[in-house]
Amino acid sequence: MVAAVYRMCAWLLFLTSISITTYTYTPHNFSGWPFLLLFLFVLLLFMVCYSLSLCTVSRSTGV
Repeated sequence: MVAAVYRMCAWLLFLTSISITTYTYTPHNFSGWPFLLLFLFVLLLFMVCYSLSLCTVSRSTGV
């Protein structure tokens, strides 16, 4: 159950980072260094959440 919540948060963060990136690099708004840093931060959070979900799965199954 906890792993599913972590995984759902991870995919929400991933979709958020994709939408931030597509908005940032459209031609009307090309100077997007703060958005690029935000994208990298969200991607880092995604990896943390996803690894936490994998850890909770392995802990609950006893592997």
